[in-house]
Amino acid sequence: MTGLEFLDVLRATYDRILAAPLAYPELRSGVRRALTRRFPYAVYFAVDAPVIVVLAVLHASRDPAEWQRRSGRGGGGIAYAGGAVEARRAR
Repeated sequence: MTGLEFLDVLRATYDRILAAPLAYPELRSGVRRALTRRFPYAVYFAVDAPVIVVLAVLHASRDPAEWQRRSGRGGGGIAYAGGAVEARRAR
């Protein structure tokens, strides 16, 4: 499998999240997790209507507390809305 295949799988995961963001389990504080298909990765995200903010994409073997460090008050994220991706910086 190549890096391009991983990106395709990641885009498909983003599309599934966009289609039904509340269908994914809420872990805590509004953060949800979606698992990718074919690759052992998890996408941690929050719903910040009208966009989905991706906080982290982590390998399944990584410590899940990593998304907490990334989503702290000083953290940024990636806003994803139907194919458009925008980096967000902390305010």
